Order: sequence, then structure tokens, then C-alpha cells
Amino acid sequence: MRTFLIFYFIIQFSFSQTNTICLYQVAEIQDSLKEKRDETTTSKDSKKILKQALEISKKFTYSLRFNENESIFLKEKKMNNDKENTYVLGIANSFIGTGVYYQNKKENISLLEKQTFGKDFLIKSKLKKENEWRITNEQKKIGKLLCFKAIRICKSCSVAEEVWFTPDIPVPFGPMGYGGFPGLVVEVKNNNILILRLTKVNFLKGQSNIEKPTKGEILSKKQYDDKIMEIRAKNF
Repeated sequence: MRTFLIFYFIIQFSFSQTNTICLYQVAEIQDSLKEKRDETTTSKDSKKILKQALEISKKFTYSLRFNENESIFLKEKKMNNDKENTYVLGIANSFIGTGVYYQNKKENISLLEKQTFGKDFLIKSKLKKENEWRITNEQKKIGKLLCFKAIRICKSCSVAEEVWFTPDIPVPFGPMGYGGFPGLVVEVKNNNILILRLTKVNFLKGQSNIEKPTKGEILSKKQYDDKIMEIRAKNF
């Protein structure tokens, strides 16, 4: 026990003294996208486009940079391939999105800076969302990291969200705004289709400031959803 505590505090100290960059990529396509014999031509074509978009999305790289108290997550810039269909590329970009996610441990906040219908928004929520997630007894190794499973049931859509986090990297941050767990989020399963997985961790000497997003109208998630419905009603 004493050895574990010493090891834990060494890890804590090392993370507090460095600026860390974690790289994530889309890792898997679920079996639900497989074609069925009784599907119509239209549904088969739609799944074909979706599969193409998912394959393109697997080429994207997303970075999570954090220090002792803050993190920021965004898509790394990538040169587009001229051979890639613009429509399919747009779908591929929509899976994870192109917004900027910011998390602050001290303030217990999570921010998402994004543009929708040409308008800038800053969506604010709590980093640690009490009673929304259930940490299970399930565990598995992802690479060399021992990870534990947490699940959340979406009340409005009945879709289970699933994350795997590791106490081996004891920071409450993760990709796509997922965080507040007793360890780094290593893997995210979203909408029963997409798996975003940690692929690399880089440690940089010294600490650098992480810039807090400030662009856009500040709204809660519910206020943002209501606003978007209002914009759609007026324009479509």
C-alpha cells in the first residue's frame, strides 16, 4: 500500500510539472452498419455514404492538451484530399465536430466553443456531473493502461454513453467534453457507432498556459438546444 501511494504521488507530481498532449483517433466502426438483405436501395446507399465518412474520420487526429488544472481538446488541422467527396467529408467532420472543448478542474466547468448556423456559441456545463454517470466494476487494458468503465443513460434518447478512464493517468480530463472521472478518459463510445480512442501521450517539459475560449454567446446546454430549435423554426 505504501509503495502504491509513493508511486501515485510521483505520478501526480510529474503531471503537475508538465504540459501533456494526448492524441485520439476514431478506432472502430460498429456492426450495426453492416448491410442487411432486406434493406432498400436508399438505405443501402445511405449506409455506404456513412461508412465512407467513418473511414475518412479515422484519418483525423484530435488532441487533448492539459496541465495541472486545465485542458483543451480540438481537431488537429489536416490538408483535405481533393479526391474526397465534399459532402462525405462534411459528414465525417460532424461525428466529433470542429468545436473547441475546454475543461477547468478548479472551477469545475466545461466549455464548448462552436459555430452553428453562422452564429458563435459558448456552451457551459459542469465538469463533474454528479449522479449522471455510474462507474462499473468492468475493467480492461487499453494498451498498457488499466481502464475502468463508466456509463450514462441519455434520458431523452435512451442511448447509453460509455467511457473508459484510467487512474494510471490521474487527471479528470478527456476528449469531447467528457471528464470529471478519477482518471484520464482513454476511450469514448458515442451513439453506438463511434469509438474515439487514445493513441499517444506526449510529455512536454514545463507548463504552458491554456487559453480559455471566450468567443460566442454563453449558454447552458438546454439554452443552446432551445436556441437552435428557435433558429430552425424561423429559417426552415
